[in-house]
Amino acid sequence: MRQIVLVLVATLLTGQALLAEPSAETLQTRREFLNLHQIMGLTTLSLWLATNLAGDKAKDSLYRESDEKARFLLLAHPEYSSDPLYYAALQEPGPRSFTAEYFLSKDPTNNLLPYLALKQNDEWEARRSGSLHRNLAYATFLSYAITASLAYFAPEGVEYKREGVDSI
Repeated sequence: MRQIVLVLVATLLTGQALLAEPSAETLQTRREFLNLHQIMGLTTLSLWLATNLAGDKAKDSLYRESDEKARFLLLAHPEYSSDPLYYAALQEPGPRSFTAEYFLSKDPTNNLLPYLALKQNDEWEARRSGSLHRNLAYATFLSYAITASLAYFAPEGVEYKREGVDSI
């Protein structure tokens, strides 16, 4: 009786161990996932670097839409041209433009409503690389999502259970 129990236990344990072992096909699929994961990881890194470089270029060419439109309002008021800042305000808008604020400061009573209309939906725009930066950011996120999904959905690997041995 004892021998039968030992045989049954041994059969069950070895049967479970055989069922737990992945097949060669599963291991090959796991290896392919790993290779793709590594390639996509390097692709993600490259896209991230390109996104940062394009963003740096775009940052240098930022301007506010309100300053662009305020230039036309200043041109419609030639009476402000006696002020030396008038010509500085008319220059091409950049990150430190003050055209809309200058327009308001010349005649706050009459220019408040146009100023508020300009500033209502004011957004920053980039003359160079703005759309490239945005598209690269989307591609970087997509690449990262693919890389993470390859790691998450990879088939199970071989589990080594050794007592007293640390496997890193």
